[in-house]
Amino acid sequence: MGPSAIHTFESTPPPSLFLTQFQEAAIRHGHDASTALAMAAWVRRFILFHGKKHPQEMGRAEIWTFLEHVARSERDALRAIETAHAASANPSSIFAVESL
Repeated sequence: MGPSAIHTFESTPPPSLFLTQFQEAAIRHGHDASTALAMAAWVRRFILFHGKKHPQEMGRAEIWTFLEHVARSERDALRAIETAHAASANPSSIFAVESL
């Protein structure tokens, strides 16, 4: 098998440094690993929804727009909104606390 026959396929791209740091910070703040992973997934959706804008560049208006989108597009909208809101209400707040 030559070099051209070797292929690596990943179903998802590797997590960004921001999301990795967010997940690690969430764990340090008392969230279990699965909750931190779910929070990071919602933050990723929030970032992608807003065209890869950094969370520090966004505020309440962007959060509201995202939550409205979630409410319209998810099957279990109430549960999805609660989860998304918990994760995206202020994703950089974990870092603000850590930098004190």
